[in-house]
Amino acid sequence: MKRQNSLSRATLRDLLALHHPCSRWPDPTVLNGPGEVAPFLAMDRTTLTAALKPLTRKGLVEIVPDKTDARARRLALTEKGHALLTASLPVWRAEHDAVDALLLALEGALDLDDLREGIGNTAIPVL
Repeated sequence: MKRQNSLSRATLRDLLALHHPCSRWPDPTVLNGPGEVAPFLAMDRTTLTAALKPLTRKGLVEIVPDKTDARARRLALTEKGHALLTASLPVWRAEHDAVDALLLALEGALDLDDLREGIGNTAIPVL
C-alpha cells in the first residue's frame, strides 16, 4: 500500500490515537500524556517518545506542560496535524475498502478447510 500524503501507517495510528479520546483514559476531555497514550498503542513510553519526535519536528504534534502539574506533559495534535489527518483519512478508507472487497471476492474461492489442514501440518522448526 502506498504512503499517501507522506503518512505511514504508524504515523496515522499515532495521530488517530491523539485525535480520538479513548473511554479507557481517565478523562476523555483532557489531553493525555505519554503514560496514558503508550499503553493504548501497546508500546512503552520511550518508544512512544521516539515515535513522536519526528511528528513534533514536522509540527503535527505538540507536547505541552500540564495546566495543573508542571512536571507532567500532555500530547495534542496541532492544526497542521488535524489537517493532515483529515486529508489522509479518505485515502486510507478507500484503501481499506479495496482490501475488504478483495478479501470478500476471494472468500468463495478459498477452501478454508484445506487451508486449516495445511497450516496444521506445517512443521515449525525448533530453535
